[in-house]
Amino acid sequence: MHAELQAIVAQVEASDPSQRPEAKALSGRVDALGELHSEAERHLVNKTPWHERNILLRATAVELGLSLRDKDLTAVVATARHKRRGQKNGISPGDVFEIPEERWVADQLIAARTMTLVVALQKVGKSAFVSNILGELAKGRGEFLDRFTLHQPSPKLIIVGTDQPLADWREVMVPNGLMLRTELNKYKLSDTVARLFTLEDGVHLDEAGIEKIATECEQTPGAVLVLDAFLSLIGPLGLDADSDAAVEPLQNLLESITPFDITMVVLHHSSKSRAHERASNASAGRGLSRMATHVVNLHWLNPDTKEDERVRLTTQGRSSKSVDCVIEQVERAIFSCHGDSSKLSAEMDLSKVRGKLSERQSNVLSVVEEHWLLTNRAIEPSEVAEQMTEQLEDNARQKALQALDALANKSLVVKITRSDHKRGKVVAFQPIETRRCA
Repeated sequence: MHAELQAIVAQVEASDPSQRPEAKALSGRVDALGELHSEAERHLVNKTPWHERNILLRATAVELGLSLRDKDLTAVVATARHKRRGQKNGISPGDVFEIPEERWVADQLIAARTMTLVVALQKVGKSAFVSNILGELAKGRGEFLDRFTLHQPSPKLIIVGTDQPLADWREVMVPNGLMLRTELNKYKLSDTVARLFTLEDGVHLDEAGIEKIATECEQTPGAVLVLDAFLSLIGPLGLDADSDAAVEPLQNLLESITPFDITMVVLHHSSKSRAHERASNASAGRGLSRMATHVVNLHWLNPDTKEDERVRLTTQGRSSKSVDCVIEQVERAIFSCHGDSSKLSAEMDLSKVRGKLSERQSNVLSVVEEHWLLTNRAIEPSEVAEQMTEQLEDNARQKALQALDALANKSLVVKITRSDHKRGKVVAFQPIETRRCA
């Protein structure tokens, strides 16, 4: 960068000799800036603590006649980090490079060596869900929820959980073996967890926090880094979660940990109005979704009923198959899977329809279902009339047919028409579920 700026100065001098005094002044500032960048590199090499480094850099800037805002100082340090890692010039036709085959830590849930975003409304169970995945992985289990393949060996975990206190982390980590009870009110982290930061530690995505997290990642290459939750990590910085500026601290962190093969999982609150949309749209703040390689969305299957604790899990990612299933927290931080969302949604719709049936329609439906279970055969209106003579009274067959047609219109039974050489056209009815399974 220093050479580029000097080239610009030389162009100014060559094009307009009258500008030479201004160009010389500019050249002096360029030299000063170059010296400041070199000083930042030295501090990074020497691992000067961030607070001492920033004080010393500001003092150096003053000596060099430079005035730096906080944003400028952050940019200087970021540039120095880039330079330390070396410049990247892309891939040429003759280059040979390695692309690891393993793309997942947990198939379709946590993408390896990149960023996965997990979004949900508060209290849906983001922390518990991620803890359950990582706990099963640490135990050497081959699958999660008997559905998602877990890849071994289990990586070390770095959890930056400043969204909740240590006591709350105990509630989701102990059931999954990530925290162990040693005696009454005494606990320790399992060997899988390299570091845990909680609300009490006050770690955020400011310069100090980024430095601390990056140091942990450098000491634990290949780890899974959990950030819970994004809003609590940027809150003290005074940033609006919906603004583009909100993701800058996270981008700075990503740049800092790139050399260490880190798998990042960022937990974030859903936008309430978009909680039920596609996974990539559910997040409050679109910048996060754009940064993530993979997005997991959790929301209540039936938000209008507090008694229903089933959660719909959807995913969306680059070059990955989307997931749409229903899970439930059956024990604290332990989940089970109920199957695909489409099937359960259909069952819920049918249940709502059944709840609005008249007494006669409900009784006729019970007769159809019981007949099918006993005979594995569709039932005719006359047979329904015979079984419900007392209830239907006069014109029993006609009333039975009317009720059966109403059930067919509500998609609760299937109407079957066939020809009989003796009786002509014959209609019969069977439960809708049997047709779906056929």
